Amino acid sequence: MGKIGLLVITNPIKISRILPNALQHVHKTLYVQCLPGNLLVPLASGEEHMFLRGPYCSSIINKIYSHSIGTLQDVRVLLAPLKNPHTKIKTSKEIEVIIFDQVFNKDDIDSFIRSCLSNVITNCNVMTLSTDTHILDEKIENENLSRKVTVDLVASDVLPKTQDFKSYNDVVLGGTFDRLHEGHKIFLSEAVLRCNKRLTVGVTSEEMLKSKVLWELIQPCNERVALVKDFLQDIDPELDYNVVPITDPFGPTKEDPNMEMIVVSTETHKGGLKVNQLRKERNLSILDIHLVELLESESLGEEEEKKISSSNKRLRLLGTRLKPPQVSYFCSLIFAHSNLPSKPYIIGLTGGTASGKTTVSRRMEKLGAGVVNCDSLAHGLYEKKDQYCYIRLVEHFGKGILDSDGYIDRTALGTIVFNDERERHTLNNIVWPALLERTKELIQELYECGHQVVVVDAAILLLAGWQQNFHEVWACIIPPQEPCLHGLMGSIPLHIPTVSLGVINVRAEVEILSHIVIKTGKEVMKPVSMLDYNRIKAGVDLNDQWDPAVKRLKSRNNLSESAAIARIQAQPSNTTIVQEATIVFCTLWQPEFTQKQVEKAWHLLQEYLS
Repeated sequence: MGKIGLLVITNPIKISRILPNALQHVHKTLYVQCLPGNLLVPLASGEEHMFLRGPYCSSIINKIYSHSIGTLQDVRVLLAPLKNPHTKIKTSKEIEVIIFDQVFNKDDIDSFIRSCLSNVITNCNVMTLSTDTHILDEKIENENLSRKVTVDLVASDVLPKTQDFKSYNDVVLGGTFDRLHEGHKIFLSEAVLRCNKRLTVGVTSEEMLKSKVLWELIQPCNERVALVKDFLQDIDPELDYNVVPITDPFGPTKEDPNMEMIVVSTETHKGGLKVNQLRKERNLSILDIHLVELLESESLGEEEEKKISSSNKRLRLLGTRLKPPQVSYFCSLIFAHSNLPSKPYIIGLTGGTASGKTTVSRRMEKLGAGVVNCDSLAHGLYEKKDQYCYIRLVEHFGKGILDSDGYIDRTALGTIVFNDERERHTLNNIVWPALLERTKELIQELYECGHQVVVVDAAILLLAGWQQNFHEVWACIIPPQEPCLHGLMGSIPLHIPTVSLGVINVRAEVEILSHIVIKTGKEVMKPVSMLDYNRIKAGVDLNDQWDPAVKRLKSRNNLSESAAIARIQAQPSNTTIVQEATIVFCTLWQPEFTQKQVEKAWHLLQEYLS
């Protein structure tokens, strides 16, 4: 097995059988080169022959990527030799193993490697896969390249005639391209196939993403730009690529006079039309539009879309480890650490107000973790009149924070500190040191009671700089405002029954990625998210759900809306929280989905500790 492999497909009919087998021999990147028919020798000798173009080529690329869904390896279909038969195969990664779908003699293989590959290791491994038994006979006849194999060839000598195929010198497309997946690869490949010289790709910047589901988990823009460029240069290094961040839906299309064609998906077709509308208004040439069908996929739950999407990938990241712990558990067992005991394993659970931390910690408690709730613990530090924190707080804030019985009124104290940053800083300096010491005492007590894992529920964890007191930090996030899918992109109407919101009968008309519109029978149209659509089906009043974090805080703490917003604004942003976390949860969906996230994280933790 090698890290990097090249699969040479001469018969596209074999793809569904050959690809899974080939992936067993490569554990990182598998390049796929389509050479229809017995064309290995003609390619090496530079003879002319018919190559795949147009719809037939698109269907093969789609088929290859469709069969690679769910694989751990990065599959990349090489396009340069399909566009120009005399182009060498130039991959960014050095090829270690070459896999054929039919038998070639040693001379042909030697000629192919020498004439057609520009980045291959010396004495690379060569194999041929049987499409009948899926068993590889690796008996070596010669030291380096010759292999004795048993194969069952599938006859496919007849290829369709080359169809009319229009290509362009200057092509453009755009998208988020978060966690590059098979749908992205098809989308980008369609543009590359039809481009002769320059391909411009607009990558949406962070400013445009805050309405997307779990946007906090989207990769940084510069990282997405780099990954798109790396993929493009790998599949066709002959083109000039202009991969740029965009801060509006039009990007370079609103001003570049040289562009000739735009590639859109069925979701973004309306966006292409609006691009042309703007170009017409600015006296720029109208772009031809090439439409790419979406790649469908089975969803793993009702929260997911029934297509290959980055949103689904982000949903599946919940409850999984996004990065390794800051302090290796095994290092803490061997080496002394100033803040961490060797046991128990301590997890700091943080997140914004009303993000569901307590819900998650209770679920973890049922799975066997010990739990320390710092919010409740902090209140206990100034409950009694003879406690240090009580005395200091009354000295500083005065008797105005006391109720009629002389105890500290948390609401009165909160009104002061959440409207004055200096006063909040004073409160923190009084309470936080005492809280940390008491937390450490309770952690030890829980360990002595038999808990090998202790979860510390602490909203203040990041603000207080407590990260070094935990083996790792887990986090809960919930949007201050419900995500709303929006933009210039087009739509796919879905048939949705009439539902009821309170006393108003409405019909929900869903437009994927563009927006979801709620029609109340009047001239009122309100954009909502797919998450809200699920709530509509459940009969939930959207007016009570539009600001989930604010609503939860108002209800739980009996606060006004302005007071709730002030508290949310005083805490770290979701982006900051996610950057510090090794595992992230989101409690925005049904409780069953939260439970799945927690169980997934707990299982991963047990594997790690074992």
